Amino acid sequence: MDLGSVAGLLLGVFALVFGMTANLTNFANLGFFLDPASFAVVMVGTIASTFITFPMSQMKTTFAVGKNAFVEPTFSNMDLIKQLVNFANIARVEGVLQLESRLEDLTDDFLSRSMTIVVNGMDSADARILLENELSFVEERHSAGQDIFDYLNKYSPAFGMIGTLMGLVLMLNAMGDDPGGIGPAMSIALITTFYGAIMSNLIFTPICSKLKMRHRNEMLYRQITIEGTVLMLEAANARVVEGTLKGFLPPKEREMLDAEAAAG
Repeated sequence: MDLGSVAGLLLGVFALVFGMTANLTNFANLGFFLDPASFAVVMVGTIASTFITFPMSQMKTTFAVGKNAFVEPTFSNMDLIKQLVNFANIARVEGVLQLESRLEDLTDDFLSRSMTIVVNGMDSADARILLENELSFVEERHSAGQDIFDYLNKYSPAFGMIGTLMGLVLMLNAMGDDPGGIGPAMSIALITTFYGAIMSNLIFTPICSKLKMRHRNEMLYRQITIEGTVLMLEAANARVVEGTLKGFLPPKEREMLDAEAAAG
């Protein structure tokens, strides 16, 4: 689990409760911020517009995609480089066929397919095209998931404003007949905007941003795999593979990798 995402969400909820209850001194105030009709206008309206925007097959993946924002990725670029350097050394010293017995231990399907390509001795240019095409399809899938939350982020404040307009209409109608209805109507007008802002800024925008960051990190991870695969197909020695792939790392991680190599 990504503790940063969970901690951020909990901290955001705490900040809201802290403000609504007047520094946690009056929890009765929470009742003023609970309005099922306002919530329905924003949430149901936002979901309805998103359903209109995207096909049902794509909408079914929404929760699975959103969950990725709260799950810590298991891959490490440093570990991947060490693994590829080790494979390159085995391929040079023992032969590429010796890699075949190690493929069963790989949990990353993309890396496993890449090493299978090395074992099969595919042309390096063809291998690059094949793997980058697969990467483009992964990018398309990720983009589709990000788009859903991007649109949820856009629609929720809009429906908050729609609810505000509804509340204002009710308030103006109440001014002539029943002045006592002005307060509840104004409450709906303000609370719908409040709900829309919360959904956009505490839920949808952070999830969308986290998914984009996850996507960039995974694309870098996959690109390192592709470059390592191509270098192995070109029969590059382990030092060349390591030197080339370290270029994908930030300086601090390069230093850590060099320190591990020196210690080992």
